[in-house]
Amino acid sequence: LGYLDTGMMDSLLDFEFKNTAKSFVNGQLKAANDALISRNEKVDNTATFGQFLGSHDEDGFLYSLAGDEGKLKVAASLQATAKGQPVIYYGEELGQSGANNYPQYDNRYDFAWDQVENNDILEHYTKILNFRSEHSKVFAKGERTFVGGSDKDKFLLFSRDFNGQSVYVGLNVAEDTKDVTLTVDSADAVVTDYYSGEVYEANDAGEISNSIRVE
Repeated sequence: LGYLDTGMMDSLLDFEFKNTAKSFVNGQLKAANDALISRNEKVDNTATFGQFLGSHDEDGFLYSLAGDEGKLKVAASLQATAKGQPVIYYGEELGQSGANNYPQYDNRYDFAWDQVENNDILEHYTKILNFRSEHSKVFAKGERTFVGGSDKDKFLLFSRDFNGQSVYVGLNVAEDTKDVTLTVDSADAVVTDYYSGEVYEANDAGEISNSIRVE
């Protein structure tokens, strides 16, 4: 709304992001992605804008999704690959959550140090945050462009681009694996899936077949 480029503020939290993420994981992919493209264009690279899924003043994000850990993972991936700074409420990366229920405040839990080892959700957060770290300028400053997918297809592919470098992100909200074929510039192209570590080579037609999985 103009606060970040008028001299009024140089840092803000994006309270709307959690609603955009919830819309995305509940199947409204296009509308959510359009909102993030618009948001991306409005945020310049001279101020900080933090996106969060949960906080101490509201129901935990996972709690609001009725405990659906798959949706939390997709939302966290959306958060980590969006322009701005991911702000993670403590314990969210372990799958902790709770209601904003006065006076118990189940959303203000103690951090579960005994749940750190072999935690599937934490492994997911570790992967996506390492991915962001390795491409920090692209994710913090780059443009956002729709590539493919739809609400009906239940997956969405977008790119983040900055100074000639591009990173492609595919997110699947279906219960099953989605097989996706990408057309690339050259039959010699090779694509590495950062999440799985698998490497895909293009066929003679310059196409790469990949699977977008939901854990």
